[in-house]
Amino acid sequence: MKISFYDPDENKPVKKTSKGHAGFTMDWTAELGWKSNPFAQAGHPLAAMEDERKEINLFFVKQRKLGAIVGKPGMGKTTLMFWLKHQLTEYKNISGHYVDAEAASGEGFLHALADPFKGLFSRHDPQTGVELAELIIKKAKGRYVLLVDNAQKLTQENLDVLTEILNLDCSIILASTEEFKKLPVKDDLELQLKKRSNEEYTKILQERIERVGGSGIHPFTKTVVSRIAKETANTREFLDLAQETAINIALKRANLDDELPEEVIAEDEEQKVSKKRSGKKRQYDELIESLTEGME
Repeated sequence: MKISFYDPDENKPVKKTSKGHAGFTMDWTAELGWKSNPFAQAGHPLAAMEDERKEINLFFVKQRKLGAIVGKPGMGKTTLMFWLKHQLTEYKNISGHYVDAEAASGEGFLHALADPFKGLFSRHDPQTGVELAELIIKKAKGRYVLLVDNAQKLTQENLDVLTEILNLDCSIILASTEEFKKLPVKDDLELQLKKRSNEEYTKILQERIERVGGSGIHPFTKTVVSRIAKETANTREFLDLAQETAINIALKRANLDDELPEEVIAEDEEQKVSKKRSGKKRQYDELIESLTEGME
């Protein structure tokens, strides 16, 4: 579903708002009481991912060799990988390294794995997985941990390199869009990322909105979150459509005669049933409902 950024009515005059602008605003985030755009920055990587974090943590506590994080694009694989990369930097007895197999394809993969261990004036790059393994043994501080994103792009030569590395004291985490069983070591993580529930999407949305000075999931309601979730296939699409919805709400809200009372804004669907609606509250409720009525 495509949500319009504006909904002009040429047969009616534009009404001036209490802020002094004639139903026009460039700062849509301020219209919603936000300090910045909550959808334009990375959200907290652990929002709605507690179970996945625990499974990854257990994988490392048990010092397993190989683990895969599998899911369709937009499900949060790269988010988890970046979170894990950050966590590993806190431990001096671990040499952690992140590589994107899509960006470092072919021969570039071997060089990308060697880069953290090469000296400033090093003239020799390892040419084989065996040479790379020898370099890691010599230079790595403690246990070696390799994080490979977009693992579905790995070539057979790349897989041969990883096979050599698996002979070391190491752990390898692969993030892939497809089930990964191309290495001679058992996958001890088997983490499958699936579409989030409405409750998880609500938590993701709340974390982002409160980080920019908002309250709860305002201006969304649980019904609106449910409709957006039903219309989208993954977290990335959910956030994109949520942003379009928020912009549309802000632009239409700028055309209301007066500021909406804060207590009206904060109410969720359950509260709406039990409270008597004022004219302004009814106008706001109808606005929110109209923006997502085509999603059902």
